[in-house]
Parts: sequence; C-alpha cells; structure tokens
Amino acid sequence: MQGTVEEALASSGRTWECLQLVCSSAAAGQQTVRELERQVAEAAARERSLEETIEEARSEARRYREEASGLRQNCEKLKQVILQSQRASRSRERGREAGETEE
Repeated sequence: MQGTVEEALASSGRTWECLQLVCSSAAAGQQTVRELERQVAEAAARERSLEETIEEARSEARRYREEASGLRQNCEKLKQVILQSQRASRSRERGREAGETEE
C-alpha cells in the first residue's frame, strides 16, 4: 500500500509540475497575445496617420495645380498685352515714319 501511495504522490507531483508548466505557458501566451494586440493597434494608428498625410499631400498638390493653372493664365494674358503693346508701338512707329516721309 505504501508503494501505491508513494507512486500516487510522485504521479501527482509530476501532474502538478505539468500543470504549472501549462499555466506558465498560458500566461506567456496571454502576454504574447497582448503584445501582439498592442503592436497591431500601433500599426493601425501609423496607417491612419499615413493616410492622413497622403490626403494632406493630395490636397496640397491640388492647390498647387490650381495655382499653377492661374499663373499660366496670367502669363498668357501678359503675353497678349505685351504683343498688343508691341504691335501698337510698331504701328505708331510706322505712322511717325510715314509722317516724316511725307514732309
């Protein structure tokens, strides 16, 4: 009977050690899961931040395109004004030359 009791105690000791290992592994697993959840949350926050940055960059690019378009239009208008001014100046010059030749 003593042998059976000793065997039962040894067996229960091994079972206890096994349970401790399982619990320890489970706790480590839970800690790993929490750490992974934290990393996922950080990655999601970084992704949102990058999406906001991309949207801001797109918005800024639209503003620059609009500004560039307005500047191109202003340049075209200025070119037209300069050309008209040059034509008018040439016309006056020809008029003066014609007036000088008639005299």
